[in-house]
Amino acid sequence: MSKGKIQGIYHEKLEYKKKIEDEWQNFLKKDTYLISNEKQQLINIINQSAKIPRISWFYFNTRKRFKIIKSDLTRLEEIISNYNNIFIQKRLKE
Repeated sequence: MSKGKIQGIYHEKLEYKKKIEDEWQNFLKKDTYLISNEKQQLINIINQSAKIPRISWFYFNTRKRFKIIKSDLTRLEEIISNYNNIFIQKRLKE
């Protein structure tokens, strides 16, 4: 895979990550319960965005940056999966 193509894919994945994080922050501002359909949509988008193409070891720094994006998206997926439990606990405390 050429270096230019890898850089294009990297920027695309980075934009997806920013878009997903922005959507999640906008949802958090609503302070509502996360319904199952929205939760599944967000998780599907994250899973699609986290897929990384095979990259040669010669591009080690690029591989590292892709792995950082993937780990951030995985962390966000865990937060989304546990959001309803945290939301309910927060509401019960109030």
